[in-house]
Amino acid sequence: ESTGVPGRIQCTERAAELLSKEGQGQAEFQLEERGKVEVKGRGPMTTFFLNPSPGSGQDHDSDAATACATGAA
Repeated sequence: ESTGVPGRIQCTERAAELLSKEGQGQAEFQLEERGKVEVKGRGPMTTFFLNPSPGSGQDHDSDAATACATGAA
């Protein structure tokens, strides 16, 4: 991922929308808008960082990475 930030999970706007809908009622993730990023082969795209919700007490990195990867297409 050439536009990534070490230690952060980045996802597309579409993946963020899917995660927001999935998490209604019980927020497991917080989405932090990163803004427009130049994505190789796709051009400028609005991207988001995925953060665990405070107090969730769980590490969702692998689940979040899967959700972002499948929602990014």
